[in-house]
Amino acid sequence: MRSAFISAAALFACVQAIRITSPTKDDTIDPSKGVTVKWSTVSTDPKTAHLVLVNQAGGHTPYSKDLGEVDLTKGSVTVTVANVPNDTAYQFNIESVTELNTGILAQSAQFEVEAGASGSSPSPPRYRVAAFWLSPLALLPSWPKFIGWSWRFSCAAVTTGVAG
Repeated sequence: MRSAFISAAALFACVQAIRITSPTKDDTIDPSKGVTVKWSTVSTDPKTAHLVLVNQAGGHTPYSKDLGEVDLTKGSVTVTVANVPNDTAYQFNIESVTELNTGILAQSAQFEVEAGASGSSPSPPRYRVAAFWLSPLALLPSWPKFIGWSWRFSCAAVTTGVAG
């Protein structure tokens, strides 16, 4: 019984830790014009931490910038970051600055960065690649005639264009 109470208390403590509440899922922000990051804390959370803007999702341009130490007791901070590439799947991390508690303490939902023309770098072009397979079974009625052709062209990758 006592172990169940301790487990429930530990779970409650984990649920009540630092939580980033803004930006929210699917928001589009322009960090070059300033963005307000909001969070909630409890009394056992540290008083300061680092705020880091990241994009580490697979298939996206990797990005990480430490925006410095923030006072967690204030509940929000407005930051301005220039030259952030346009992309989706960005997140804000609140990371510990103490030696006893290292790592990510909280992570925001993923959002999109779409910077304006002033003070931002253009995003790198994205290439769309289509791949197709030509199965020998597709040529079954005339397979003796085309067996060599289907073997040589069993897989091809075609660049279909540049997305803007």
